[in-house]
Amino acid sequence: SARTKDGRVVLDALPSDNHGVYCAVLLLKADDEYAQPDSNPQGLRALVDETLPQFSPLISDETILSVAAKSPSNIPRFRYVGPALHKGSSTVLLGDAIHTVKPYFGLGVNSALEDVLALRAALDEHPTDRAAALFAYTNTRAEEAEALVRISRALDRPGFLGFVTFILPIIMDGIFQNLAPQWFELNTIALLQRDGISFAEVGRIKRRDRLLQIVLLVFGAATVSTLSNAFLSATANIVAADRTSDTSTLGVVSLFLVVAFGVSSVLRVWEPGMAPADVLSKTLQPVTDVISAEDRGTIVDDEEEDDDDDDDRSGGSNSDKSSKNPLPFIGKGGLPLL
Repeated sequence: SARTKDGRVVLDALPSDNHGVYCAVLLLKADDEYAQPDSNPQGLRALVDETLPQFSPLISDETILSVAAKSPSNIPRFRYVGPALHKGSSTVLLGDAIHTVKPYFGLGVNSALEDVLALRAALDEHPTDRAAALFAYTNTRAEEAEALVRISRALDRPGFLGFVTFILPIIMDGIFQNLAPQWFELNTIALLQRDGISFAEVGRIKRRDRLLQIVLLVFGAATVSTLSNAFLSATANIVAADRTSDTSTLGVVSLFLVVAFGVSSVLRVWEPGMAPADVLSKTLQPVTDVISAEDRGTIVDDEEEDDDDDDDRSGGSNSDKSSKNPLPFIGKGGLPLL
């Protein structure tokens, strides 16, 4: 995932096979000259060379010609249908008909396939009662559709709101997960790629993490303030009548210092215009359970991959991995990184 600082060009790519081939989406403003059909391919190539030099060599001239000639496609809005996903015993909704998300994280098609599997399971469970089968399907997938759209919307808000709902939580997840991995889960993007966990579960886990993070931050600030007051009150020669007001002032100063430390920790990572992938890379957070921060950008032989996956899932790492020339980004069933 890459984005120019002025926001003109955004490129998101997902791996389509195990041989370094990626499927990418190029995002431009609707009024951009290269978002129009039959635009100038030489100009588009020059734009990619200038704004995305690390990717341009990977994009063939045929692809540039095809992209320049095609009409633009509009990104869907975030929408979901609920609470019922069926009508009676003859009508049922699946895929984009119940949840539309943007193509950044590779969740749309995968969730549609999960809808199909859920419908098949419901029909197998109620082979003679179609109405009951569709009702069971609704109970299984309605909450998932809402959770998918809610999470995806939070990952895509613009400006300051996007910083608060996406970038800042990623930074906080990195800090707290490193400090106490037994208490805090990985970031939202990594959880979305984990097998065997639902979107609703991801939402619940991250809400729990946010609440615990806030509690610990408040507790930490209060503790520092209290200890500072106690220490300074015990060592300073303060007149008893003035002690209350002085220690209150010291408490405010201590709280300010704690907040300033937290803000400085965030600012060491965040820069205006950063893409989420940049934040993950800068904080060395894993993108999935099978790609550690240290493994990014390396290609592993196919015959070694199965053994490496077993090590990664158990939280270990194989220091003897044979790395070849790194790709500019790599992902495995999830969001690629620069």
